[in-house]
Amino acid sequence: MRKLFSKTSAAFTMAEILLSLTIIGVVAAITLPSLTGNINERTWATQKKALYARMSQAIPLLDSMNTYNDAESFIAGALNTVTKINNVCSQANIEDCGINKDSLGPLADGTPISFPDTWSALGIDKQFEYDSAAASSNTSLAANTNNAMVAAFETGNGESIVLYYNPDCVPDQEQAPNTLTEADPLDMFDNVCINMIYDLNNNKGPNTVGKDIGFMTVFYPTDSTVVAPVPYVQSMTAGSTCDSEYRLPNKFEATAMALNGKLIKSSGETYLTSSKGATGTTTYTYVQKPLASGELPMYATDGSTSGIASRCVKR
Repeated sequence: MRKLFSKTSAAFTMAEILLSLTIIGVVAAITLPSLTGNINERTWATQKKALYARMSQAIPLLDSMNTYNDAESFIAGALNTVTKINNVCSQANIEDCGINKDSLGPLADGTPISFPDTWSALGIDKQFEYDSAAASSNTSLAANTNNAMVAAFETGNGESIVLYYNPDCVPDQEQAPNTLTEADPLDMFDNVCINMIYDLNNNKGPNTVGKDIGFMTVFYPTDSTVVAPVPYVQSMTAGSTCDSEYRLPNKFEATAMALNGKLIKSSGETYLTSSKGATGTTTYTYVQKPLASGELPMYATDGSTSGIASRCVKR
């Protein structure tokens, strides 16, 4: 009787097996890095949203943001009562809270920077005000550049956060928003009570802003506003809008980006915002300038936005 199947005809040769394994290896080498990167991006995005949600719920529970003398006592005496904190570290020991001071970066030009551990290192020198004469008379704000105004902590969820504290922050009622000119700018920096730079996975890599590292800013001592913008560079033209996945920042987000500009860009960048002036025709334009005294002025303009390389934020 003739055999219908041969035992040897169904077997793979060693060459065929090796060829198959080689093909699988090549495909895996091509696809796995992209797949891993996408998974990391989604994980970081989820963690950012969770951290922002926790802080947005915790901050309003505080009676006031500016009743403590330094950052460490604010974290231990106030923030610790409304959110779980595992460890608090002074400015001199922030690395004990999982912060790698020497591996933050890189900037847009590829230059790595150290983790800013004072207000001055962040880019604020002695005061927030644009009016240098008024700032020079405000000794309490000048004192905010000392080390006591920066501390760090580890959250119960594993994030490491450096907190910059301004006990002299003021409510919005002390502003005059209808007199916005280049000479008389909107002084949003006076309203900053807290600025936080977070690392979602302690000092593990990649230690890159926009991935596992970001920032969160709190405005006003009571009825506080919390923002955590994710910047995106886009060259604007007159009347243009951001790409579909992004939008113009509001005045709080623009202020937070200007305040943390050292982390995300070189100095001198312009921040268009979605906020309008009293007439409804003026768009607030926030400008960070490398002034000798370190002030970061902001002013309104009616001019064309053509050619401005502004930053949008994720929706």
